[in-house]
Amino acid sequence: TSTPTGSNNVADTYIYIDAGHGKSGSAGYDPGATANGYFEAEETAELAGLVAKYAKSLYGLKVYEGSNSGLNFPDRQKDALNRGCTAFLSIHFNAGGIFKNHTFRVILLSIYGC
Repeated sequence: TSTPTGSNNVADTYIYIDAGHGKSGSAGYDPGATANGYFEAEETAELAGLVAKYAKSLYGLKVYEGSNSGLNFPDRQKDALNRGCTAFLSIHFNAGGIFKNHTFRVILLSIYGC
């Protein structure tokens, strides 16, 4: 196993929280999955806001919430690096396909490796 090169101190943690959909660069607005009046972009943005709020208030983490940043997904990852974030959290709800109904997926990338 490899040892991360970064700090293990929680105070050094800076998380980029991404709602996964919404404003999306040249694509305009990406609503994500839609069903029964619900839009993935709105639901994930709400959850991302709650995660950011509690990460700050309960754990004292430094957080950047990139929801509706207007950047495409690869550009949001670059934005996280440019901001000096130590982790990238992208939240998605899935409506079908290989993930089936009523599931969610969280993508967590550590800038320091896994």
